[in-house]
Amino acid sequence: ARWRSRTVSGTGCEPGGGFEERRRHLKRAAPGHLFLITVICAVLLLFFWDDSVEDTYVFSLPSIEKEQLHLAVGQRIDEYHKTIEATDGSANAWGNLGTVLDLHDLKTAAIVCYRHAIELDDKNFRWPYFAGICATIGSREQALEFFEQAKQLNGSYAPLMVRVGILLLQGGETDTAHASFERAVALDDTLIQGHLGLARCAMVSGDLNLAGQFLDRCEALQPKGGEVAAARAQWWSKSGDAEQAALSLEAAKDKSPREALPDRLRSQ
Repeated sequence: ARWRSRTVSGTGCEPGGGFEERRRHLKRAAPGHLFLITVICAVLLLFFWDDSVEDTYVFSLPSIEKEQLHLAVGQRIDEYHKTIEATDGSANAWGNLGTVLDLHDLKTAAIVCYRHAIELDDKNFRWPYFAGICATIGSREQALEFFEQAKQLNGSYAPLMVRVGILLLQGGETDTAHASFERAVALDDTLIQGHLGLARCAMVSGDLNLAGQFLDRCEALQPKGGEVAAARAQWWSKSGDAEQAALSLEAAKDKSPREALPDRLRSQ
């Protein structure tokens, strides 16, 4: 007798068709399984990702027209470029290149390098401080932003407080400038620029007696300071003594024009 296929009771499948049915079932389920596996892999990747490991050499070198520079200066810049490549773009390498560019008045390129150094090492006081000094001539606002970053790292560096005070006074922020100069002389009483800044703030505020006391301190620290003599001439003028003001201005001609701000970081 011929064998006839029969439906297996309760299964809905023909004998021998179970494997095919399971294959179709797995085929239908495969996209869902793949999606689930992808999600699990993504979660594991995020969980075990070490974000402390960063690719440091990700910044491009600033554009520099070395044709306008002295040959020795261009060669020195090339050496610092090589240092960046050799160190995979470390913060110090970028900051040092910025310092060299800054020294040769390539301010825009220097600030680019300082920014890279700050991003790579945001705990190093030097880079925002140097960037602030570099930006002082071109952009008062940018310089203050850099100096604020530096203050967050070290608010006890007297030259920084003097530089901040000068910029604030230039912008007409007399009270905050006074506080910055006051902080500077509290940290270092020998800083002429701190006392001179306080004298100028006092003159702007109309307190000539206080301004005179600060100028007295400046003259005691540096009798040959031309900048101090010019400020004293302004003080005499505001006090209504034009003759003494003229004498002070005349004396300023024979004195050093500007007292350099003692700054150990800049002299290193």
